Amino acid sequence: MAFPSTFADIQASVIAKARLDPNNAADVSKVKDWINQAYYRVCLETECVQAQTTLALTANVSQYTLPAAVQRIKWMVAQQQGQTFYGPPLRLTSLDDILFRRKASGGGVVSQGTATFYAFSAPSFVDLWPTPGQADTLLIYYVAFPPVLSAAGDLPQIDEPYASELLELGALIDASDYIKDIMAGYIYPQQFQDAMYRLRQHLSRMQGTQSLVFRIPGGDSFPHDNSTDTGVW
Repeated sequence: MAFPSTFADIQASVIAKARLDPNNAADVSKVKDWINQAYYRVCLETECVQAQTTLALTANVSQYTLPAAVQRIKWMVAQQQGQTFYGPPLRLTSLDDILFRRKASGGGVVSQGTATFYAFSAPSFVDLWPTPGQADTLLIYYVAFPPVLSAAGDLPQIDEPYASELLELGALIDASDYIKDIMAGYIYPQQFQDAMYRLRQHLSRMQGTQSLVFRIPGGDSFPHDNSTDTGVW
């Protein structure tokens, strides 16, 4: 198999190892699907593909639908209308907590300023507190799915050598079940999990070897202008 492996290279390897017919359009179609399913699984479970996007907020509106591309929220920061900088990360809390905060402040549509807390409600909604008082902007850092592999020359958005190995092994798990190969159905899942472990190690070590800064809840260790609302209290 070529390196780095293209979509066509991975297909050919899976077809050969599973002893499928490369001239059978149905088998080839299944292999393509298995590869993409493994691709999405790897990207979601290891969070190796991340992106950011903005969400326009509306005054007096407290619940928002997340953009479709957002699969997992990593961080969110808010920018006040008319400002050129973002505040500190919004703090995740429960919807129960936000409902109590709204009750204590007079109701769900009371405009109190820039959001500092959020709660994840249902697969695609976030509730903010305080309710935005103006047209602020929310910047969302998130885990994303990459584009589906479709053209023969497409390359996975995963670092090699993990991409070739994981997509092939993931597809072979489905292929072994398809052809009822009991031995392969036992071996490939183990090899896949081993490769996933090594990719996670790689992603962890990419950050460097320094210890992370410990942030004291409710405190702010960064210097700032006293006139600036840091969003922390």
